[in-house]
Amino acid sequence: MVRRAGRGASNRPVRAGDRTPAPAPRKLVSKIPVYDLVDSACLDLIHDASMRILEDIGIEFRDEVALSTWREAGADVTHTRVRIPRQLVAEKLALAPSRFTFHGRNPERSVEVGGRSMAFAPVYGSPYVRDLSGQRRYAQLEDFVRFVKLAYLSPALNVSAARSASPSMSRCPTGIWR
Repeated sequence: MVRRAGRGASNRPVRAGDRTPAPAPRKLVSKIPVYDLVDSACLDLIHDASMRILEDIGIEFRDEVALSTWREAGADVTHTRVRIPRQLVAEKLALAPSRFTFHGRNPERSVEVGGRSMAFAPVYGSPYVRDLSGQRRYAQLEDFVRFVKLAYLSPALNVSAARSASPSMSRCPTGIWR
C-alpha cells in the first residue's frame, strides 16, 4: 500500500533517491473560459494606437541583420529606427500559424502551443545573479546554462530554452541565435 503525503504521512525528510520526480507536463490544456474584457470598439482603439506607434514612432533595432531583414520586407529603416506600415504588419501576421509544436529531441516531449494548449517556460535574461557567497554580479553565459538546466528539471515547466544554451550561441557575434 502506498502512503500519500499529507495527513498521517511521515515527517522524516525526503532523501535523494526516495522518490522519482514527477514527469514534466507535456500537454497542458486551458479549461478556463474565454472572457471578453473589453468590447470590440476598445479593441479597435488599442489596435489603431499600436499601429500608429509602429508606423509613426517606430522601433529601435541595434542589429544589422534585423535592420536588413526589415528593409528587405519593405519597412522604412532610418539608421536604427524601423517604421512598419500597418499593411506590412497585417501581411506578416497572416503568415503566423495559429498552432505550432516545439519539437523536443525526444519526440515524446514535444509540446503543442496555440488554441487552448499552453506552454510554461522560464523567463531568461537575468542581467544579474547572486552567487552562493551572497554577492550580486553580472550574469555570464555559464549562469545562463545553469538556469536552463534548472528549468529543464522543473516539473512545472514544459518548455525550455536549451537550444539557446548551446556552445554555438557564444560564437554568434550579434547575439542572435539562428
